Amino acid sequence: MAALSAEVSENHPQVRARLAEIFADWTGRIEALLDNAGDRLPTTLDRAALAELILCATEGAVLGIRLNRSLEPFEAILSQLRIFFDLLEVGKTAPAPGAVTRRTQHAAPSQSADWRSW
Repeated sequence: MAALSAEVSENHPQVRARLAEIFADWTGRIEALLDNAGDRLPTTLDRAALAELILCATEGAVLGIRLNRSLEPFEAILSQLRIFFDLLEVGKTAPAPGAVTRRTQHAAPSQSADWRSW
């Protein structure tokens, strides 16, 4: 979504509008999943804003996957989202110190790697 938006949205307003509709639909689907959590999440939680954050994070991870030729960026956001939801979930306690994992620096792809394979 991000790559397509960056490539065509300025020159093709109809495509941009359709991509915006798709983004809104995806955000709405995530928000519905958050709504299904019911009272497990705080009632004051802005589910629409959180849905957009989740979608933007996953789209950013897709870019990171392409750049780094590794699934690690996606695994990193999943790990952080799990921690975040554990913190949000009503009745749960925060993870123990040191339980929060941080992204490790990964090596740059080799110069001989063919980016077109991605």
